[in-house]
Amino acid sequence: MLTAQQKKLLSIIKSSMDSDGIVPSYEDMTSLMGLRSKSGIHRYVLALEERGYINRIPNRARAIEILKDENGEQVRTESMLAYSNAKLRSEVAELNLEVRRLEKELMCYESKLIRI
Repeated sequence: MLTAQQKKLLSIIKSSMDSDGIVPSYEDMTSLMGLRSKSGIHRYVLALEERGYINRIPNRARAIEILKDENGEQVRTESMLAYSNAKLRSEVAELNLEVRRLEKELMCYESKLIRI
């Protein structure tokens, strides 16, 4: 059974993962929970892990997967690391398109300068 604060943190993590595709930073969690220090968040995260609600992937920032919901029901375990990697690949592809667009724009400006 979770405390109200632990449930709130689990809900914050889940909603951030659903909307942004990543786990919020400890700093973000601190402000969203209305706490003053990240050490409190660390204790809540450890408690959620000890109770089997989340799994932290060692040596990775923001690498948490949710194993149970607020009611203790098993959730479909999908590696958030894999999900984050897919999201990053998508963002990289978008950035590559933007770079190509900017390169074309730069070539147009260069050709105009050469004519002058």
